[in-house]
Amino acid sequence: MERSAQLRIRDRIRQLEALENPLRHKDVRDLEGKFQGYYRLRIGEYRLIFELAPAMRKINVLAIAPRGKAY
Repeated sequence: MERSAQLRIRDRIRQLEALENPLRHKDVRDLEGKFQGYYRLRIGEYRLIFELAPAMRKINVLAIAPRGKAY
């Protein structure tokens, strides 16, 4: 992954962390089917798959992948 994409992803994760409710971000969506309970954040051509641990105010990143290979 190129450096500019890495920096953009890092910045978007930090933005998500700063929100009171990260699930209200415009680029976050619930996943369905076998991925139910997880969420995705759209970051350009990449998708960040994550879950929330609200009691700990923590975002657990499960995967970062190009759009076509993320699911």
